[in-house]
Amino acid sequence: MYTDLEAQLHDLFWNQEDVLSELPLLEKFYDGKASLEIGCGSGRLLLPLLENGLEIDGVEISSEMTDLLKVAADSKGLNPSVVTADILDFTTSKIYDRVSVPAFTAQLLDRAGFRTMLSNMLDYTSSDAKAYLTLFIPWAEIAGELPEGDWYPDHEAKLTDGSLAQCKTKFSINRLQQALARKHQYTVTAKNGKKKTHRSAQDLQWYTLPELNLILEATGWQLETLITDLEEDTQPDSDAHILTLVIKKS
Repeated sequence: MYTDLEAQLHDLFWNQEDVLSELPLLEKFYDGKASLEIGCGSGRLLLPLLENGLEIDGVEISSEMTDLLKVAADSKGLNPSVVTADILDFTTSKIYDRVSVPAFTAQLLDRAGFRTMLSNMLDYTSSDAKAYLTLFIPWAEIAGELPEGDWYPDHEAKLTDGSLAQCKTKFSINRLQQALARKHQYTVTAKNGKKKTHRSAQDLQWYTLPELNLILEATGWQLETLITDLEEDTQPDSDAHILTLVIKKS
């Protein structure tokens, strides 16, 4: 998961979508408390917050992503505490007051894994800890606005050396099981025409709020705040694409 071109191009393509708008919500959520980011990747969210003086550790399953994080951290004079581990096996003696799972990371787990992650979080968090989850609902795929079963252009960007980076995506959807299977083809075309290609696959789950509330109840958590489409100061939108939940221990 997240290797080769997928790891190298991850932040470039995410930043095109202005997903950095999640940073203000995270900064407010952490509130200077001892914090952990699950799925910290190459530090796209973690490093800017560390630069602002927050105390945040990280855990990430992909060693290629953590290698990229270390390079970026060194360039900024930062020395974050990051563990390369599967979150379902992650253990620590440290106790956190805040745990975040931003950027749809939780949806890379199957439903059983999602519950396990939430249950395990009880072991390394304080009694008044809070957790932050950002999830998405794939409305475009659900509504048939994207071509199921066919490759379509998803992202494109120029690299600093003049190469062209592209990503094509193909998906299948199971609306009954609320599951989305995506395949990605990453290509970097150099100025001389030479190409490098990498393919990856992701199995994603999506959740509606009633199911999320049931899962939280079953794993020792309860919803405190719901934010939709990263807009904190508005009423929750029932048609929202992005759900951000701040939860607390029940």
